[in-house]
Amino acid sequence: MGRHISGPVFRVGRWVRDRLLLFDLAYFRFQLFSCIRRNGGFFIVRLKRSANPLIVGLHRRWRGQSVPLLTARINDVLPRLQRQSLDVEVEVAFKRRVYDGVRHTDCERFRLVGVRDPLTHSYHAYLTNIPPTRLTPEDIAQIYATRWTIELFFRELKRHYRAADMPSANRVIVEALVYAVLVTFVVSRALLAALRRRLGVLGARVPEERWAALFAEVAGDLLKVVARRGHTARVLAKEILATLLHEAVDPNANRARLQARVEAGAQYEHRISVGKRHA
Repeated sequence: MGRHISGPVFRVGRWVRDRLLLFDLAYFRFQLFSCIRRNGGFFIVRLKRSANPLIVGLHRRWRGQSVPLLTARINDVLPRLQRQSLDVEVEVAFKRRVYDGVRHTDCERFRLVGVRDPLTHSYHAYLTNIPPTRLTPEDIAQIYATRWTIELFFRELKRHYRAADMPSANRVIVEALVYAVLVTFVVSRALLAALRRRLGVLGARVPEERWAALFAEVAGDLLKVVARRGHTARVLAKEILATLLHEAVDPNANRARLQARVEAGAQYEHRISVGKRHA
């Protein structure tokens, strides 16, 4: 039977075995992560700002003079590091659920990795239970970044394709609307690919989020092109194409796409600044 965790609804059970779960900070609870480990699952989560676990082991050692890490708190050593990555074992204390009116305190050990951003000189820190023999710190950071692809997918569906607008509680109607939203997304991406090919080198300057907003605006006219025939449809299609070719290209050639920005942590990643002293 799954266990209910306080906060956002999430049930852990045997179904997590051999599965990797990626969490945002809303689910940051050591009790939850301990439950996942006991059920044979794996997790990756960003390190919460208020979390300050104790370092009890090293998975990667650096030659030469380095900042001593063992028995130190993570927030005390990160500002002093300049190594490319950090890979340590940490110990955390947390409270279990109440049993028979008593709440017990427990300890758990997890792996903590950090990857240094060469541009901002800050660390992206993650807590996980994946062993070092299976994934490097860089692998973990890259895997976690893929979570934003899913986040941006749902963001686009809700913001531009009305996925959040379900005017009925009837299951059949809701399923039909969900399928309509997904079909809209597929058509949108197919047209985006065709438009990028048409634009050539400028196609790289058509970001997904800009295209989604533009596609939502012209979707009604596109349906008219499909429904009509002959000269009227061709004239309307040329007008729509001219609009898309002009409006889809981002006028700021140096602006990074939203996907690239979130993967780099510009908006969502928890960053911990590091000082100028060498590790």
